[in-house]
Amino acid sequence: MAHSIFSRLQVPDFMPCTLIIKTDWARVEAYGDGVIFTLAPGAQEDGKYTNVQFTQNSVQYGLMNSGDFSPHPEIPFYIASNGGKFKIEVTHGALSEDAQDSRGDAALRLPYVTLDCPRKDDDIRFNKSTFEIYPLIATVANLQVKSDWGAIRTDSEYATILPDPNAADNTYEKVKFSPDGTFMKFDGKGSLQSDTTIPFIFVTRGGTVDITIMHGLDKSKEGDKEGEAIVEFEEVRLMSLNEEYTSGSNVVY
Repeated sequence: MAHSIFSRLQVPDFMPCTLIIKTDWARVEAYGDGVIFTLAPGAQEDGKYTNVQFTQNSVQYGLMNSGDFSPHPEIPFYIASNGGKFKIEVTHGALSEDAQDSRGDAALRLPYVTLDCPRKDDDIRFNKSTFEIYPLIATVANLQVKSDWGAIRTDSEYATILPDPNAADNTYEKVKFSPDGTFMKFDGKGSLQSDTTIPFIFVTRGGTVDITIMHGLDKSKEGDKEGEAIVEFEEVRLMSLNEEYTSGSNVVY
């Protein structure tokens, strides 16, 4: 399912990021039209930018091959963009605190995802990692369950299922979200539900998105095998109907 069919919610104009360093130096650079780095509010006063060189398109901590490992900082900053995709390049040293083991690494933490930048055996001097960054797209969605249970799962990279912050306090009493944000399940504990609607937020970062919809067998009485689950993405309507009974789970891809 291509995510271009989704509509946008308001998301922050400035994307918070953190450069995590476990070596003696690291540098992150942005490439693309209409993208710049900005300082995180209050970070300079808190000493977060000690030993940091900062420009509109780059952030660098430490000096190459300096052997200075104290402390291992987390450097906060913001990325401002015009809504288009752009590239981020992270380079860093190979040395770790034990200067003999050459296992230094770095990571870039963005909303909902952390981009690991490990040592590269074919480029151990710079250990370059390049990522294409897409603006966050958050879509209001609903899971309608006409059975004793229903669920939605995504196996797509950088897609996340989150609770709707505007939902009523008791909305998620019978709902569980997986810690990694890939799965949400309503469980009626064997009690048939005539119509249960669970709101959630679907967050994506570009590319295509694959989802799986699952539900129980029965709708209004035991044995009728007419259970169904419906996922609505604003104007998009995706359904999983129990047209072919094969087992206790009914799955549509």
